[in-house]
Amino acid sequence: MALPDVAELQADWLNRDGRYGWMPLFLLYRTVYRSLVLHGIGLSFLLLQLGVNNLPELSILVMMWLVAVPVYALIPYRIYRREEETMRESRVRYLEQVLAVRGWDVDREPDRFQQIALEIGRARSMTLHPMGLAPYRASPFLAAVLLPVVLTLAQIIFS
Repeated sequence: MALPDVAELQADWLNRDGRYGWMPLFLLYRTVYRSLVLHGIGLSFLLLQLGVNNLPELSILVMMWLVAVPVYALIPYRIYRREEETMRESRVRYLEQVLAVRGWDVDREPDRFQQIALEIGRARSMTLHPMGLAPYRASPFLAAVLLPVVLTLAQIIFS
């Protein structure tokens, strides 16, 4: 996750692509989430077909999957959430500098000041979700984590 070290990550505040300029990252990570889900489903079916008595032989595959989920989903998510906060703070600082440099008087030009104040409020409350893990997008991640566990438990219980 060296991207924040070599590039200054910013948001497209006009939201032209519906993800504040983060559509390429969203598409990339949607593929990662889908591959984690498919890997988990395949692993679950393998466990169901071979049975629990073969679990020691399959434990390496299970461990690889259990390591892949946090490495490819949770760690980048935390990194980009931090970057999202940085982007919001930089937008607010920029707008505050615009107010300071232009020297607009609140009493004489309330309309100009109100527009910038509204934009500052919008920037502070904005949720960018650079990786697309908004609550309505969490189902692939939940499926990647919960499906193999549920299927394995079902196989153990019903066998």
